[in-house]
Amino acid sequence: MIPHMIAATDETIAKLQALSGAPVDLREALQRMTLEIAGRTMFSFEMGRHGPTLRDFVMEYGARLARPHFLDLLLPSGWPSPQDFSRARFRRRWTQFIGTLMKERRAIGKNEGAPARDLFDLMDAARDPETNEAFSDEQLGDQVATMILAGHETTRDGAVLVAVSVGAGWPDPGSTSGRGSERDRERHARSRPAEIYPRGGR
Repeated sequence: MIPHMIAATDETIAKLQALSGAPVDLREALQRMTLEIAGRTMFSFEMGRHGPTLRDFVMEYGARLARPHFLDLLLPSGWPSPQDFSRARFRRRWTQFIGTLMKERRAIGKNEGAPARDLFDLMDAARDPETNEAFSDEQLGDQVATMILAGHETTRDGAVLVAVSVGAGWPDPGSTSGRGSERDRERHARSRPAEIYPRGGR
């Protein structure tokens, strides 16, 4: 799976270099990269065709459904809020989309006896230690959907932080040379936020 990560990272770097100093929305660029990595490590195929749909799902969930709303907190436990109905509709569409990706991945197949190429192979081959049963299609779809939706965001935010830190020239807090010279600290303090921070990331 490491080659999938390296390939997507190299492609993103090449695209950023091709912009020749033009302004870049790092948050968006690195979100595309992390979703590409998620798709490749899960299914072993590029997300060129499905990438826009995948990104729309992730953005919709993060912007509208992931955070609790007032009625989620006000209503008694077990009472559905309007957001719960929206989440249920989202879940139906999301799981259908994941099902489409799983069908395409299964159509690619796997050579008998070959090592797992991706996370899908690993989960498809997993067995319950007590019953020796495999995941059902519904269970496997739930695992895939959860890993992609919940797993990419922290990776994206970590990548943004690293890219911004490197781009701003912030000193390495773990370095043996201390925490940077006084001149460095003054230079970083004068840096314009628009140059340092990705859009929406302040």
